[in-house]
Amino acid sequence: MSEGYPGGWFGESWGAPACDPTRHKPTPVGDLCEECAGVITADDSGMLIPFVSTLVEPAVLAAYHLPCFLSMILPRRGRG
Repeated sequence: MSEGYPGGWFGESWGAPACDPTRHKPTPVGDLCEECAGVITADDSGMLIPFVSTLVEPAVLAAYHLPCFLSMILPRRGRG
C-alpha cells in the first residue's frame, strides 16, 4: 500500500496482516455496512475500503463489518 492509502481497519485487531497499527482508524459508529446495510456500532471491527462511484466524484471510505468483508473475499463452503 502506498503511503497515502486512505483505507484501513477499525475496532479490535483480529491478528491479520491487515491490522497494521498505522492503518487503524476510528470506528465509524452510525455508518451503514456496505454489504449488509446494518449499522456499525462502537464494539464492531471491520474494514474501511476506498470506493469510487464515478470518475467525477472523489472516493469515499466504505465501511464493512469484519464478517461481511470476509464473506466477500473468502470462498464459500461447498462451492467449487
